[in-house]
Amino acid sequence: MRLPGQAAQAREWSLQQRAIFEAARHSLDHRVIRARAGTGKTTTILEMLKYMDEPRILLAAFNKIIADELQGRIGDNRAQAKTLHALGFGYVREHWDGVG
Repeated sequence: MRLPGQAAQAREWSLQQRAIFEAARHSLDHRVIRARAGTGKTTTILEMLKYMDEPRILLAAFNKIIADELQGRIGDNRAQAKTLHALGFGYVREHWDGVG
């Protein structure tokens, strides 16, 4: 935790994180980040958004709690966090009458 008046410390990104940022900057491929709990996946994904040129970005989350937390932390209006269930159900509601 940073105390008031204390300067922010520059983050040191790992080799793996820097490779992810480079892929985001130079590749049009989809990206999947797999890592153990507590390794910085969310922080890496949020930083990765800064390197992407896509007009729309989907961050797929495992459950609604994670999707909601991630959506609250996204500082980029191009990106949206959703569960795969929410994506599928949205498609069904859009294409089938009477589904609520």
